[in-house]
Amino acid sequence: MIRSQVGFMRQKKSPISSKRELKRRARRKNIVDVAMNAFLASGCDNVTMSDISSMLGGSKSTLWQYFDNKEDIVLPLLKQK
Repeated sequence: MIRSQVGFMRQKKSPISSKRELKRRARRKNIVDVAMNAFLASGCDNVTMSDISSMLGGSKSTLWQYFDNKEDIVLPLLKQK
């Protein structure tokens, strides 16, 4: 029998890491939503990462923690369609 089948390898998520993950997912979704609105209003080519970070009220470095570039923001939007 494999150890994971018995349950030895299973780890329960702590409430703290679950809260962090929920917060991170919510923040990521907020970024995508704000970017989508900007892309629809001005066109993807006319919106910069700086524009998106300004609309979010944060810094570009925070934005880059979630997405490496604009294209990475657009991909989830395309997958939704």
